[in-house]
This record gives sequence, structure tokens and C-alpha cells, in this order.
Amino acid sequence: MLKFKELETKNFLENIFCDGEIKTSGTDIDKLMPPVSWFDDGARAEEKQTVINKVNGVSERDLCIYADIFGGQLYHYQNYRDQEIDAVIELTDGQWCAFEVKLEANQVDAACRWPDGIFVVQVTALKN
Repeated sequence: MLKFKELETKNFLENIFCDGEIKTSGTDIDKLMPPVSWFDDGARAEEKQTVINKVNGVSERDLCIYADIFGGQLYHYQNYRDQEIDAVIELTDGQWCAFEVKLEANQVDAACRWPDGIFVVQVTALKN
């Protein structure tokens, strides 16, 4: 069981919601955790991935809330070729919207529309 530093964790989470991203590189996540052991057997990387997965779960929770507001359902999609979509919201009338969750803003261009008609927006754009 990971024990996080309370104040650092609070600040880290506030920054995620203000900035609309989680910094997965660098030392931001390390600052939450207790000091690393001299005999680290790779457990630190595993612990960092656990933190990333939990924060990613918050995105899924938020998408569930959006889906509920519009009477829709949240799904995940993966086909036999291992192509996947992180989240799909389907409304009762058959309309749907797909979401690719990226944790860092530098993984997403500014809001735009790709040539194939797909809109790309940062999650912070959904708050209004």
C-alpha cells in the first residue's frame, strides 16, 4: 500500500484539474511518494504507473458523468486487430462520441479538426 505525502498529493491533484493534464515524466509523481530505497528493484516505476492509472480512472469517471447527463452509456472499444478507443459515449438515439485519453497536454495539439472529421480538444475545454 502506497503512502503518499498529504500536502504534496493535494497540490498535485489541484494542478491536474487546473492544468488539465498530469505530468507523467519528470519528478512530479516522485514528490508524492516516500523516499526511494537504495535497493529499489524496479518497484518505483510500478508505483508511478499505479498513480498514473488511478488518475486516468478519474477521466473515465468524469466521462461517465457526462454520459449520464445526456442519458448515454460509456463503453470501451477494442477490435480483433488490437485497435482500441479509450472511451465511447453512446446516446439512446444512436449518436456516439469517441475519446482518446492523453494524460499530458503536449500529447495533444491545440483544439482542431483533423482531415477525417475528428475533433481534438483538451478536457479543460469541456468545463464550459
